[in-house]
Formats: sequence, structure tokens, C-alpha cells
Amino acid sequence: MALQDRQIACRDCGRDFTFTTGEQEFYQSKGLQNDPVRCPECRSARKSIRTSPEAEAGYVRYGGAASFGGRTPRQMHPAACAMCGDMIEVPFLPRGDRPVFCTTVKRIMTLGYQMDEIQQRWGIHPCQVEGINQDLRRGLIPPKPGVEIPDFERTRS
Repeated sequence: MALQDRQIACRDCGRDFTFTTGEQEFYQSKGLQNDPVRCPECRSARKSIRTSPEAEAGYVRYGGAASFGGRTPRQMHPAACAMCGDMIEVPFLPRGDRPVFCTTVKRIMTLGYQMDEIQQRWGIHPCQVEGINQDLRRGLIPPKPGVEIPDFERTRS
């Protein structure tokens, strides 16, 4: 099939740009399977952002999922865990009308336990046990009967 110039709408600015046969041949020679989604001007602007001082500080990298996807990092706010009192940082401003929990407490609650049950069973407050999060992930602390536990690696808190 012979290559032909094609018009593509830019994802950022919406203007049409030409994806020339020469560019298509280049893409094929490099093994690139996807057509460009940004016009040359928007690609240049995006590239200059990636090479900016902010990028060197680690805030902007390739792709939407990498780093902060071109956005500034989320502001973290201090909060105290409603169960154990440990100081934590959360990406939202706690309003006080809902409790905020640390990772350990959330994982224990996901297993179906209450904090006092853990304390009675093991004789110490769970947040004081070094490595309890690893024990929870490895399944060394079993869930209560009838409680289905999610994969903690996929559902990070």
C-alpha cells in the first residue's frame, strides 16, 4: 500500500496538521506503530517543557502516568490517624468530618479487624510493630473468616 500525506487533528490545539509520507516512512523505519497526536508546534512546546528546570527537578517526565504528567506535584497536608494517632500526610485537606487513617490501620480494617482485636490478639498496638505492613502484604496476618481481601499491591492506599 502506497503511503499518502494524511491530515490529523492535534490533541492539544485541535488544528489539523499534515503527517507527510516522509514522516510516515521515518516512523516505519523506527518501528513506531502509532501516528503522531500533536502538531509540530505542540510537540516542540511539550518538548521544551520536558527540558525545563522543573523537569530537571523531577516534576515533569514523558507520559501522563510518569511523575505528575506535566502537572505540579500534589500538595500534601498533615493529619493524625484517627485510630493510632500517628502523624501522616494526605493529598487532601482533612475537614474533620471524616476520619483519616494511616496505611497500617487501613490495611488492618481491610482484613476485617478492629484495632482492639489486633491489640488483644498480638498484645501490642499494630502501628507500633515494625514491619506490620510487610506482614499484612505477605499474608502473615490472616483475614477474619468470610472477609475477602484485595491485592494490596494493586490497591495502594
